[in-house]
Amino acid sequence: PFSTTTKAYKFNGLILSDSMCRYVREEQVSSNEIKVNVSFESGCDCSRMLDYLNDLSINENHLLNVDFIVFSLCTNDVANYGPDIAIQRCRHLIERVRQLFPNIKSLGWLALSPRTKPSKLFNSLEINNSNIKFNQLLQNVAKAMNFEIINANLQQQHMHNDGLHPSIQSGRILIERRIHNWFLKQKNAFSNLEKNHTLKLYQSNNNIIQHQQTYTTNNRSTTAIHYKRNNNVNNVNAHHYVNVHNTNNNNNNNNDNDHNKNNVNSVHIKNKNYNDKYNNNNNKRNYNMNEQNNRSRFQKTTNYEMHMNINEYDMQHQLEKKLNYYQL
Repeated sequence: PFSTTTKAYKFNGLILSDSMCRYVREEQVSSNEIKVNVSFESGCDCSRMLDYLNDLSINENHLLNVDFIVFSLCTNDVANYGPDIAIQRCRHLIERVRQLFPNIKSLGWLALSPRTKPSKLFNSLEINNSNIKFNQLLQNVAKAMNFEIINANLQQQHMHNDGLHPSIQSGRILIERRIHNWFLKQKNAFSNLEKNHTLKLYQSNNNIIQHQQTYTTNNRSTTAIHYKRNNNVNNVNAHHYVNVHNTNNNNNNNNDNDHNKNNVNSVHIKNKNYNDKYNNNNNKRNYNMNEQNNRSRFQKTTNYEMHMNINEYDMQHQLEKKLNYYQL
């Protein structure tokens, strides 16, 4: 079992191993920004490691904050089942780990070291060839499943006298150096990714802010244009209303003109009627005056005639009187 550190690091790493990494020192594989823990178990294979990880996912939270994992396994799988079955178990373990811990950023696998210690299935020569074959198969699986192989390039002189484990004086140091470099590489890669991601987020936020500002400006401009267009439309409508009003006024003026014409005609007719009436009255008055004058003349004439007749009668009467006188 491994324990998480209390110091705050930017990244956390974990080595899950059989006895091959038993003497690997955590401080040698860690760096300033990444803390690496080592968990190993002698005789561990892929199946036992998978059981262990299943228990962790159910009962503990040790892997929740782990960013990078290195597996150093399959020494016992190859010795007990052969390289072909061992590579299948390796594949299944990788698949299951990614299902259980999807937040893990990257995985590494330590290649098998040379081995001269025989197993129940293989002698010294066969077991070493089986390890070589497994490493070859591992390259294909790593490409297919997107994880990296860490090869310490140990030789026989880097191995312990037991023909199985790396020596403390040289083999362990080579493994620590390779694993340290791998963790450092992952840390740098993901630091740059985070910087780029932060930069992209910053740029994206700036773009969003600029877009919002542009949208606000455009919206204001659009609102102003829309307002202007509305004003123009209102002006056009007002102009149209004025034109219509003017047209109506013109029509009203025409109607007024017609009405005025009618009024003029009416006045003219009235004036004509008045003139005719006046003329008729004048004519009538003149006629009456003429008639009166004629009557007056007739009366004068009549009076004169009557006077003449009277005079004539008197003269005749006097003449008769004279005649009568003379006849007597």
